[in-house]
Amino acid sequence: MTPDELTSLINRRLMEEATGPGTRPAVFHVKDEKLHGIGVAHLPRGEAHDTSKASLGGGICIVDDREPDRLGPISFDPMRMANLLKGASFIAIDSAALSEKVYNELMDIVAMGNTVLAVQTTAERHSIWRMYVGMHWRGTEILEVVPVKGDPLRTFETVVTAMDRGA
Repeated sequence: MTPDELTSLINRRLMEEATGPGTRPAVFHVKDEKLHGIGVAHLPRGEAHDTSKASLGGGICIVDDREPDRLGPISFDPMRMANLLKGASFIAIDSAALSEKVYNELMDIVAMGNTVLAVQTTAERHSIWRMYVGMHWRGTEILEVVPVKGDPLRTFETVVTAMDRGA
């Protein structure tokens, strides 16, 4: 699956879910040297949205950390990342090849009224993102999507990691 196919999938799912009279699906590409990715939200009709704020506002936001010049969370503006983490009710860290199945499941989570932050990264930076999210996000579980090597029938596996919040 390519990034353009992912954008099409998300747009299609948003159109299916946007049944209320006051909702309009929108996909925007964040054009900022500090925060690259795709942001998606359900927006009330007629309201302008400021993509420079890069907040979730309901829906899904995808942060792209797969470029070779990226260094994990430190490649992104700290205030914007803090806002994304604060607004997220569900987080996924994806270091496998893009999968329609995974992003359909994430859109199912969005359809249940959640705000999803998906971090697309590399296998080398996956654990850095897990540690960063664990330190800066108040949630208790992270969905991790990791590549499977040497098995032609499976290209990825998903694992739910529970964060120890010291009950």
